Parts: sequence; structure tokens; C-alpha cells
Amino acid sequence: MNTNSRKNELIREEWKDFLESIDNYIYSRYSTIRIHEIIKQGLNVYLQIPNIKSASVFLLNKETLAFDHKMTLPNELKDMSIDLLNKLIDKGALGKSYQTMSVKSHKTEKSAKSNEYCISIPLIVSSGVFGILLLVFEYLPEKISSIFLEICLLFGNLFASTIDNSLLIKHLNQTKEILEQKVALRTMHLAQSKRELNAIFDSVHTGILVIDNKTEEIIKSNPVAAEMIGDKEFNIIGNNYRQYLDFDENNNIKIGQLIENKRNFESNLKKSNGKLIPILRTVSFINTGNNYYRIESFIDISERKKAELALKQANELLELKVQERTEDLQLLVHKLKNEIKEKENAQKELIRMLEREKELSDLKTKFVSMVSHEFRTPLTIIRSSAQLVEKFYSALNDEEKKEYLDRIIKTVDFMKDLIENVIFIGKSDIDKIKSNPIKIKIDEFCKNVINDFQLTLPAKRIINYNFEGNNSEINIDSKLLRHIIVNLVSNAVKYSDDDKPIEIDVALKDNQLNLKVKDYGIGIAEEEQNRIFDLFFRGKNVGNISGTGLGMSIILRALEILNGKISVKSKLNQGSVFTVTIPIKN
Repeated sequence: MNTNSRKNELIREEWKDFLESIDNYIYSRYSTIRIHEIIKQGLNVYLQIPNIKSASVFLLNKETLAFDHKMTLPNELKDMSIDLLNKLIDKGALGKSYQTMSVKSHKTEKSAKSNEYCISIPLIVSSGVFGILLLVFEYLPEKISSIFLEICLLFGNLFASTIDNSLLIKHLNQTKEILEQKVALRTMHLAQSKRELNAIFDSVHTGILVIDNKTEEIIKSNPVAAEMIGDKEFNIIGNNYRQYLDFDENNNIKIGQLIENKRNFESNLKKSNGKLIPILRTVSFINTGNNYYRIESFIDISERKKAELALKQANELLELKVQERTEDLQLLVHKLKNEIKEKENAQKELIRMLEREKELSDLKTKFVSMVSHEFRTPLTIIRSSAQLVEKFYSALNDEEKKEYLDRIIKTVDFMKDLIENVIFIGKSDIDKIKSNPIKIKIDEFCKNVINDFQLTLPAKRIINYNFEGNNSEINIDSKLLRHIIVNLVSNAVKYSDDDKPIEIDVALKDNQLNLKVKDYGIGIAEEEQNRIFDLFFRGKNVGNISGTGLGMSIILRALEILNGKISVKSKLNQGSVFTVTIPIKN
């Protein structure tokens, strides 16, 4: 016998008790289903290994993900086993066994001279690692037999499977008991519900027939239905429902539609003696397994029909009496309506006149304030310039005289424009202005207006003018167009610095005149842009810049007469762009 054979023989002899315990466990593992006994049997198998000190089982808690101690044999070493498990977890040694699902050996490190060892065996089931088996030995050789480790792991798997099955059986038994209790309780409830349903079915004051939807046979009738039909319940059951309902062939289509829509509808019930009684009928459907039932419920409305007939006759009589008074009432109502309408119109006219009077009063106040302010300054300029010329006429040279005279002329022109604006506003308020179109060459007209205006400006003031399109003649009211151009350019000049240019773009295309005036001035606050067309309105940022607050209102009213539109884009301290569009008719 060679050396390996002798070693194997010795191993078999040494592990004989352990292997026999495994065989006994395999044949007796289903003799009990108590988890405590199963774990105890399995640990006793491991305690047959030579030099073993203790065996412990720790099962994984799925909620806390911690290993809960279940049993240690012998029991007095329980605390030592729990402490050893925690140390292996802290060192990370147990994690390797858990992750690799393999047997690992560890030195307990109880003392420097101690030879104690322990083996961790993962308990593996189909769902993964189920727990940890910890074996502590008094002494373990440095080279552990691979056969021994494989046997320990295999029995550990069998041990884990037995525990898992026991837990599963326990859970199934608990579930079975709960289900049996629920079934018993449900059976009691169903029996009680059936009794209650039958009591309700028999006690309601509505006739009810239950019909098999396939055979159209009546399978149940309540006492009210039997009484209305005039027969016993046992004679009604088994008959086709059409014997009592839906007997009118000419009305079947209409009744079928009403049934399909599940609505209450009026029908007739044929009694056993052939007499018809009117009923209010309702149809519903129920499924019970493979059976499909139709529930016909109905009430006798004979008395209601009699009442309806009596009411109809009373209504007809009442209608005759009402008709006699209708014509008189209609004449009276018509007269009252006319009087009310006249009063409403008079009231509306009075309100309109009051509002108009209030508006005119406000405009008058603003106008007086504006005139007193705007006329005082130019008149002062004219008077002072004239006095200087008169007093120092001989001392002034020609250039100085021309300067004073130009100042007087410009101031007079300003007052003239102001008066024209006031007159225009006054005429538009009383609807006296109408469009008076004439033929003009648009490019030439715009240039002349801008050139005339530029003569009143300092020489250094730049106005860039651009025209797009052919200079064809168009029909338009030149006076209204002049008002629009002059006021837009005047505002652009007034509210921007002298060193900033004014850009004017005019385009004529597609029977539409487009005019755009752009400046780089003080701009208009966003919250004020919807008020710039109000009479006498001026922005908060105009400061000491003179103005009447009439220009934009004049532009808007002129555009209303010409059916034109205006839009504005502006930002504070960045300037404004006004765009005017006017339709042109040939």
C-alpha cells in the first residue's frame, strides 16, 4: 500500500464518526419540521469532527442584513461564538467567505500561544448565502485537507437547504391557516349576504325578474312581480320573458335601443289574463362566472298615467285661458319694453354727455395750463428779441440783427405749429376732419417736408433719409401725412442730443407706405409706452425739455383717418423706433 492510500485510509478512519453522522442526518432530516431541532441535529453532526470545540449557526436577517445568532453547541460557548463572529466581520475575514461562497479557516488570536482555529462555512441555498456556520477547533493542522473542506461545505449546503425548507414549510402552514380562516369568514359573510339579498329581493316594492340571457327564460321572480303578473312564482319561472315583456313587435327596435343604453323607459307588462298595464322599466346585466343574467325591474305607473292624463286636460284648459290673456299681455309688454328702451337710451346719452363734459373739462384745464406755459416762453423770446433790436438797432451789426430776427421767425413758426396742432386736436374731437387725398410723388414730398423742418435746426444736426421703391404718384391726404412726419421727426430731434443722428426710412411697396423714424435719445420707459398717445401725456424722464404732449395724439388720430397703424420699440437711454404703415389705394 503506497503512502497516499495509507493517508486516505487514516482520514476515513479519523472522520468515521463525522461521516456516519452525516448519513444518519440525511435519513432522519425530515423526521421533524421544528427549526430548533433541525439546527440542533446539524450542529451535532459537526461536533463529531475530531478536535472540535464548538459549532454555531448564524442566519441572515433580510431586514437588517445582519447575522442573527440561532444556536451554539455547547450552549455555554454562545457568547464566545458571537464575539468571535463580530471580530471576523470587523477584520473583513468573514466577508471573503460570504462573497466567494467558499470555506475559510481563521486563527482565533485568543492568545499569542494559542493554537485555536475556526472555520467559516457559508450556508448556501437557491437564493444565495442563507447564513454562516462557525466551527471552532482546539487544534487544526496548517495544511487542511481539501476533502475535509469539501465535505464540510457539501453538508453545509444540505444543512442550509433543510433549514430553508423547514422555514418555508412553517411559513406555508401559517399562510394556510390564515387562508383557511379567511375562507371560513368569507363563507359566513357570503351566506349572510345571500340571506340579506333574498330578504331585500322579496321585500322591495319593485317587480323583479331574473332572466338567463342565453335561453331568455325566467329563473327567478320576486313576490311583487308575481302579484303584478297575476300568477304564482313557480308558474312564472321557466317561461320566456317575452310572454310578459317586449311583446309588441312594432316597438321592439325602440325598446332594444333603450335596453342597450341602460336607461329607464316606459313600457307595458302583459298580465296572465292578457291585460296590459303601463310600467316604468329598468334593465341591467350581471356576470357570475360563465353565466350571463339580465335583471328586469319595473313598477306599475297606472295611477301616474291617469294623473298625467288629468294634468294634460287641465293644461289644455289652462292654455286656452292663458291664450286669451296673452295678446293683452304682449301689447302691454311691448309698450313697457319701448318705455324701458327709451329710458335706457336717455340714461346712456346722459351718462355719455356727463363723461364727455368731464373729459372736456379735464382737457380744458390741461389745455389752459399747456397754453399758458407753452405760449409764455416763445412770446417772451419774441418780445425780448424785438426790444433788443429796437433799443440797440444802431449798435448791432447785420449778422446780430439777422440772428435776432431768425430767433423771432423760428419762435413764431413754433407758435404757428402749436396753434395748428391745437386746431387739429379740436377738429378731430368733434369729427370735422375727413381724408382729402391728392396725388403726390411720395419721395419728393418726404424730402421737402424733412428739408423744411431741417431749416429750423442747427446746421450740425444730421438727419439721414433713405427711400426704397419707385417715386410713383400715390393718392393720400398730404396734410395728414405732413402732421405725422413732422411730429415724429420733431420728437426724435427734441428728445435726443444734437450730436446724435436721426434716421428716417421710407418704403413704398405692395400698396403700402412704410415710414420708420429712429433716434438715439432718452427713450421711453416700458410702463409708459402704452400711454404716449394720450392727450397732454409726457414721460417722467423728459426733464426740462419743452413740449405740449399733443404730438403723439395728433399722429394717432391722423393714422385713424388714414386707416394706418403705428408701433413703437424703445429702451431708456438707448433711443426709440417708431414704425408707421399706411395702406395706399390706387
